[in-house]
Amino acid sequence: MASLFHNHHGKATCRLFLRTLLLLLIAVSFGSKGHVINIYTEHFPPYNYLENGEMAGVSVQIITEVMDTTGFEYQIQFNPWVRTIAEARRDPNGLIISIARRPAREKLFQWVAKLVPATQSIFALKQREDIVLNTISDVAKYKVTTEIGDSRELMLKEQGINIDTFIRLSGPDARFKQYELLKKGRADLWPMPDAVAFYIEQQLKESPSRIVKKLELDGDGDYYLAASLDFPSDKLEVIRTVLLEFKQSPQYRELLAQWGLNDNN
Repeated sequence: MASLFHNHHGKATCRLFLRTLLLLLIAVSFGSKGHVINIYTEHFPPYNYLENGEMAGVSVQIITEVMDTTGFEYQIQFNPWVRTIAEARRDPNGLIISIARRPAREKLFQWVAKLVPATQSIFALKQREDIVLNTISDVAKYKVTTEIGDSRELMLKEQGINIDTFIRLSGPDARFKQYELLKKGRADLWPMPDAVAFYIEQQLKESPSRIVKKLELDGDGDYYLAASLDFPSDKLEVIRTVLLEFKQSPQYRELLAQWGLNDNN
């Protein structure tokens, strides 16, 4: 991935290049001796998903570039989100993408670095002018649909909202089902990353858009690469260094632009 090191100047850059090169040499050594790294994720378009049996999504593209550069042997596994978190925590060679860094999760993983930016919002049908969210506490007045264990649930729970009253779904089609609940009036509000909400509308060929943002969720909603607590520190340093270097490259910015994301990292 030659573009990783293009367009650098000065002594500081030279030192960074040499450090990265040394880490990559260490990675080759680790790669020949260590176990396969398992990268756990879920069906979560447009970040990571399966399409006709092929892996796709901006997070998949980024982590593939990074891991190929390290030389480590790895595989990507798709599971429902609750199982994804459990497997990534249990596996001493486990990584997880794309996961929001919430206080309730802080001690569950080693947090490597931000992977992709994400704006999180609460959506409703455009026609529902009766729905007014002046503050986050107003969410409690309405029927909300979420996915079990996702970061929007954690965000709302942290704000004192009782998520047990929500219509909570799981599985690979959960978000499409949530959108249908919204359209049928069985749910009023739909917390979702902006990119995911509009991707679902595109897939369903909803034009013009039938949803509107009622409230943008505060806090760090960006998606991270994280590792199990037992993940080897030397390997993790290699992966972190390569990822941070890649995020400075034009290729990273081009990938984000292809998926309609802005580089706010």
